[in-house]
Amino acid sequence: MVQATNVRTTKEKTYHLLVSFRPEDEDKLTPEVLKKIELEFAQALALSEHQRHAGVHKNTDNLHLHVAYNLIHPERRTRHEPFRDFSVRDRLCRKLEQKYGLTPDNGRDEKITQAKGPDSARAYEAHSGQESFFSYARKQLDFLRPALAQAKSWPEAHRAFRQYGLTLKPHGNGLVVQDFSGRQAIKASDLDHDFSKARMEKRFGAFQVPGQDLANVKPETTYKAAPLQVEANRGRLFDEYQAAREKRRAALDQIRAMECRILETLNRHWDKNQAAIKRLPMLRHHRRKTMEEFRKRKSAELANIRQQMKSKRDEIKATYPFNSWSQFLKDQAGRGQEEALAVLRSRKEKIWAEHRGFGQPQSSLRSIARMKEILGSGPGSAWKYHLDGKGTVIFNLPGGGVIRDSGAAIHFRPGNDDRIRGVAAKLAQARWGPESSLIGQTLKPRLESARGAQLNLNSGPSTGIMR
Repeated sequence: MVQATNVRTTKEKTYHLLVSFRPEDEDKLTPEVLKKIELEFAQALALSEHQRHAGVHKNTDNLHLHVAYNLIHPERRTRHEPFRDFSVRDRLCRKLEQKYGLTPDNGRDEKITQAKGPDSARAYEAHSGQESFFSYARKQLDFLRPALAQAKSWPEAHRAFRQYGLTLKPHGNGLVVQDFSGRQAIKASDLDHDFSKARMEKRFGAFQVPGQDLANVKPETTYKAAPLQVEANRGRLFDEYQAAREKRRAALDQIRAMECRILETLNRHWDKNQAAIKRLPMLRHHRRKTMEEFRKRKSAELANIRQQMKSKRDEIKATYPFNSWSQFLKDQAGRGQEEALAVLRSRKEKIWAEHRGFGQPQSSLRSIARMKEILGSGPGSAWKYHLDGKGTVIFNLPGGGVIRDSGAAIHFRPGNDDRIRGVAAKLAQARWGPESSLIGQTLKPRLESARGAQLNLNSGPSTGIMR
């Protein structure tokens, strides 16, 4: 009703804010703290006087706070625009992390953003687990800058770029840097301000395209979308991924070519029949009904062919259920390969895969096998599990309880089930032995965390006595 009182604005009248929290911070986020956090966001966005509806849900991997703000002021009836809200939100997030002792996040800090590059490059690395073209090009700056400093003409500048697998080309009113395939490109000024068209033309004159003589220049390195993980076995698994990806791509290309041939043949057949119908002598309304029936039959047959080709593509995608390096690792880890799980978890540091014990089933990860021993795996067991993109095994237990095994720690969320703490303690005992450190709702090996109390796992699964 308040929004309806403002008929002048044509912009959106509702602002949806989503705040995501780390699982390890959940024990700190009491209802009182969440209300204070919501109020601070409203004040920072200058929406504290506006109507708003807030809710918190924890049925996903991370706890989320949703707030819907009415941008129309309840008294002035004017629309408020949260200008540059991303900067305001980011500064407030850093402040709230310190104020409530939450796990720090990188956010959109200007220095971090410049180092990591555009959002598209960071998103590609986050979802695929492979190095973006921007990151690869940034690594070559230490060699490109001295080479370009000595260049005195466009041919010498092009030669410097080509030595490192890069090509400088015009695009719109500026320049872009491409890889040899031409499928990856970034703005030259994003890579370095000295590579902008204005500065380059100020040094070398009007832009000149690369000459044919550069074809003989062999680059020292090229962009290969290398994996970001540092685990020792990543090379072998990456070779397996590339081979499987080529098989997947070749099979899909074959089906696409087959579909094009079949559809082309059918279209010629139906076009020939349509021309024959047009030559037949018949009344106008008879011709119209005949053509309507003709088009229905043609559409049905073409739809049937497309459905058959879709089924074939679905079979291939089921055989190769991945479209990126991260998805391949997640698929292999889901099949019980500990090495793939270790690579998936080793973004920042090397993590060694767990060695299987004698008689350990190869169809599941050791973390899942331990949970089956604790809770059972018969028809009556209602617990479920899945693997996220970071290599965390997430167990969902009846009653809303959640246990997350990230390899380095075990985090549990009790929900409505009092047994969760005891189950998490047993899982930690099976993983690290009888002694673990408990900090809030997180269990870690005792040697990894000097803080926190030692959990006496021998005192029973449901009590978790601290000492």
